[in-house]
Amino acid sequence: MPVLNNISEMPNDLRKVRVVAVLLSIVLSILAVWQSDIVGRDSILYLQTAITFVDEGVAEAFQLFKWPFYSFLIAGVHKLTGLPFEQAGFLLNSILALLIVDTFIRLYQEINPQSRYLWLPAVVILAFTGMNEYRDEIVRGWGFWAFSLLAFLHLFRFIRTKLGRDALLWQLYIIIAALFRKEACAYMLLAPLILFIDAHPEGRWKEYIKANVLLMFVFISSVVGLVVLKNPFVEKLFSALMSYFKGNDPWTNFMEIATTMGHEVLTMYSADNAPLMLAAGIFTLIAYKILTKLGLFYAVVTLAGLFKSTLPRECHTRFIWGLLLISYLIVVLFFSQTLIITGRYILLSSLLMLLLTTCYMETWVDYLKGRKGRWVFLLFVLPLIFNVLAGFHLGEGKIYMRKAGDWVKSNLSQEVVLLTNDTRLQYYSGRKYDFTPEMRRLVMGEGIDDDVLLEQDFLLLREKKGAHPAVNVELLTKVKSFVSAKGDGAVLYKVNRRAE
Repeated sequence: MPVLNNISEMPNDLRKVRVVAVLLSIVLSILAVWQSDIVGRDSILYLQTAITFVDEGVAEAFQLFKWPFYSFLIAGVHKLTGLPFEQAGFLLNSILALLIVDTFIRLYQEINPQSRYLWLPAVVILAFTGMNEYRDEIVRGWGFWAFSLLAFLHLFRFIRTKLGRDALLWQLYIIIAALFRKEACAYMLLAPLILFIDAHPEGRWKEYIKANVLLMFVFISSVVGLVVLKNPFVEKLFSALMSYFKGNDPWTNFMEIATTMGHEVLTMYSADNAPLMLAAGIFTLIAYKILTKLGLFYAVVTLAGLFKSTLPRECHTRFIWGLLLISYLIVVLFFSQTLIITGRYILLSSLLMLLLTTCYMETWVDYLKGRKGRWVFLLFVLPLIFNVLAGFHLGEGKIYMRKAGDWVKSNLSQEVVLLTNDTRLQYYSGRKYDFTPEMRRLVMGEGIDDDVLLEQDFLLLREKKGAHPAVNVELLTKVKSFVSAKGDGAVLYKVNRRAE
């Protein structure tokens, strides 16, 4: 009997599917943390901010990182459980990850109420490599993704039911999402506009106001706290928010790049087309990144579905396309301003696209149900297994950095002046986060001059196989080295003398 026929006969109980999915999400998080050697570079800032908040207070935490809500939560978990900060961060992320899994399942059932396979969205999200590869990363994106999905769930329900409870929850959850990442503010402004697409003509403005009443109250309260009461906490939040808009605006950056491209890349006959060509390139790049984040299997299913399948009218895909358009615009503006795009920036867009992928996956499942078992395994089960395995960072071998840091923490006093070229070595050595200009030059491979070197007691450097430190080695004595199986290592050097 085909495998999928057995699965489709599962009890038609969404609650059981959600419970099993949440339990499996916990298992995946445990496995991800268990196989992880060290945390990522970005994680160090969040962890150090949490430590600073506990040891020194709110003001010092804001000095270290201007949007520290995620770090405050890590500190709260640390206080409640007694876990070390790193393990507290992993626990918090595991909770947020299971919230994403559960919300994805619920949101899919809302947009596709006629779904014949209650288990399918659970399988799709649990095997989503794009999310699983971050399970061992302590990053604030987890809170942003989780609460944004929750906000979208209740916004969709509000569009369907017009209940005030859903309007309130949509606004509450998107505010919480904004406390993790400021990009959620764009969804606050733009997502309610979807009401003008789906609402009845006579009720558009009334429902729009209802969907924004809490947001307007928070905005007015913030203005009063900032201008009238001069509340220091509100001032800190406003300052942090404004720092996000420093520098050139996206349009200025875009036109500067287009002008450079017209002068240095294109001929004089096509230079006028540089802005159009650059815009097309940016839009194509982001679309490619979103599909890449889906992974090969899901991308194939999605593209095949877009070109070959017609979804039933019961699927409320217009809502998802509206959110995708907003998320796409946010990523385009962010990229135009910063010229940076990483997987974490487009993961929410990929999660939204994954809802459509799951819709198309139903037609894939229907096709495979009539085939023999081996085709089911090769075309459905095996790709999903590969997806799960691809989400784990196996064999990276960076445990040497933790060992080096632990040795330094145990054998060198805190009074010793130690310079590193990696924030992870700095963190595991028990040193306070301080990304100094000297450290930046070492990270960039530029080296430092002898006068600066002689102000240090020790150097703890991460060195690639065959590489040498970009400093005057005649002033250094190697104390201890920690080497991985690949030949990369962390080396502790003693500076031979100090400046008088």
